[in-house]
Amino acid sequence: MISNVFSALLLGLIIALSLGCGGAIVDEESTQNSRLFAASCQSCHTLPKPTDKSDEEWPPLVRKYGEQAKLTGEQIDRITIYLLANN
Repeated sequence: MISNVFSALLLGLIIALSLGCGGAIVDEESTQNSRLFAASCQSCHTLPKPTDKSDEEWPPLVRKYGEQAKLTGEQIDRITIYLLANN
């Protein structure tokens, strides 16, 4: 239940950002989130494609492994936003 709510909130944030902000801001944020994803996750395993999992599957996986990797809550959220936006 919580993961569904979290997914819905993240999806809403992604939509709001893409509709309410200039493209350059969204592109820069996406680039930063992509780099964070690569830097944080590639040290332990081959990077998965954002399309490898569904919108419902990504948030709990990123939270679980992000906590194991000692990522901050903000880093976990940014990686999740990147994956959902590119799924």
